[in-house]
Amino acid sequence: MIFLKRLQHWLLLARLPFLAAGILPFIAGTLYVRFSGGVINWAIFFWALAAITLIMLATNYNGEAYDVREDSVNAAFGKSKFAGGSQIVVEGKERAKVIAAVSWFIFGSAFIIGCVLYWGYHTGPLTLPLGITGAICGFYYSKPPLRWVKRGFGEVLIGYCYGWLPMATGVYLQSAEIPAQIQVLSLPIALSIFNVILINEYLDYVGDARAGKSNLLVRIGKVKAAYVYCAALISAAFFSIHQFVLGFPAKGLAAAIPAVVISGFVGVLLMQGASENRRRLELLCGLTVAVNLLYSLAYIVALL
Repeated sequence: MIFLKRLQHWLLLARLPFLAAGILPFIAGTLYVRFSGGVINWAIFFWALAAITLIMLATNYNGEAYDVREDSVNAAFGKSKFAGGSQIVVEGKERAKVIAAVSWFIFGSAFIIGCVLYWGYHTGPLTLPLGITGAICGFYYSKPPLRWVKRGFGEVLIGYCYGWLPMATGVYLQSAEIPAQIQVLSLPIALSIFNVILINEYLDYVGDARAGKSNLLVRIGKVKAAYVYCAALISAAFFSIHQFVLGFPAKGLAAAIPAVVISGFVGVLLMQGASENRRRLELLCGLTVAVNLLYSLAYIVALL
């Protein structure tokens, strides 16, 4: 029973449902290779998928280990599925030092897989640099001394790590090149995951401000952040639909159009002050996550 209980703790710390935000763009990038006339090496795909998953897991564990102060303050405002951490460390169920040590081990395992891909499968000179940039962004997102999450641009790094990076990596590992179209295709995913982080920060706004966690929302305030959110959602919608207008397989619109509609709905409510109602805000957070996943699914459906 003790083992099962601790296993449950570690699964909660991992925040497994949120791993889809990085896995789906990677799948889309891999499918782009076949769409472009290439051949997919499935061994490379599964090795890389394992490495990406490990990096995301280690990032989540690091966040739990180094955001204890903020999570403690935010606990007073109630738990949330989208912010405030799992509260596992705050409630004393697991120790932060142990979680941090495990994250080191997981990052190391991901690096070993990167070496296997580079030297074993000859995937190209950018194999390790791509993985290392993602690992550094994830490892130091919450961990001092860099702690991107309090610098005001951690949200942008998340857009890179869960938008452009997994999609570009999926293409590069199979073809040893990153086509110019990937830069544009990845924008809706990057911008929508940026919005996921931004709107989640509304839930922890008071606690983060009191704890000195100067993320983007704390720095610019709720009103300006709402404008930033809307600018990102409009840009994401434009770049997504634009690709289909230019000739990208139209079947992907089955997911892209709902993403555009939902994001517009969330933007209107946010501008109307829905962030002041915690129940409504949690709904908007969930819908923003759905928008991000739908943009990734739009590409997967189009490329299948």
